[in-house]
Amino acid sequence: MGLLELASAVNIQQKSGLLARAENINCEKKDFFSWCASNGFDHAGLFMQTGGFFCLVKCTGLDISTIVSSVSTADFMNGLHSETGRWKTFSKEELTPLYQLFSESFKDKLKTVSFLPFTHNGKEYFFMSVSYSEETTLPEACSLFISTLMSSISKSIPAKEHKHDIEQGFKISNAAFFILSLKLPIEQITSSLQPEIKAVITETIFDESLYIINRLFQTPNCAETGKNYEIKLVIFSKEEIDERLLQFHISKELSVILGKQYEQSVILLAAGTCGNINGTQAFLSHE
Repeated sequence: MGLLELASAVNIQQKSGLLARAENINCEKKDFFSWCASNGFDHAGLFMQTGGFFCLVKCTGLDISTIVSSVSTADFMNGLHSETGRWKTFSKEELTPLYQLFSESFKDKLKTVSFLPFTHNGKEYFFMSVSYSEETTLPEACSLFISTLMSSISKSIPAKEHKHDIEQGFKISNAAFFILSLKLPIEQITSSLQPEIKAVITETIFDESLYIINRLFQTPNCAETGKNYEIKLVIFSKEEIDERLLQFHISKELSVILGKQYEQSVILLAAGTCGNINGTQAFLSHE
């Protein structure tokens, strides 16, 4: 398994905008990213009220600048004139007031933006779907749709069975350890936010980044959350790993969320190698 194969192992099926909606809502319990994928949402996010503002607590397919720019007052969000429990779609000239929510790169691609306001456990939320297509086929905004959505945001990305992965990996090579730090880009983009909002936005950015990295480093390789906005990587490869090439591929994948402005701020550090399962598990689990 060469490094180029390893680092390009993302296999996400592309859908043609909002037309790829499943007719029936998938009831299987999923994490937010899997839930969005199964329901055909390529670019979407969930707004929750925090400290007098609405900000994204979960998102997929949105960049870091959009995540920060989309922090909005309650008056703005409630002024969308969407009836609770019903979709409201904006297109063409109607999009102009919404441009403040998006980065410059997203503004150029927008065709439609749809919002679904709803209340869950006494809290107000807005689910947002962004499309690069002018066609807007959306799933029914029924109680099942909302309940599965809310179930997904409390479910973490499924943890891999690391021991089994590691056992398979040692048939290829020793384990190579790396630490990927997202501290610089996250702190740079969130520096002006209020502390309460900053904490929420930081987690949203990190969660989406971790999802991308998990998809990149597939079994028997694995990624695990570390401390201080770090992701620990365990990689198996028959070839010698070129750190610069590895960082290039990681930055390229993360550019979807970080963009060119921040992707160069990602730091990848080699953290040694290991020839046994126990040492590798210790690396993944210890802070």
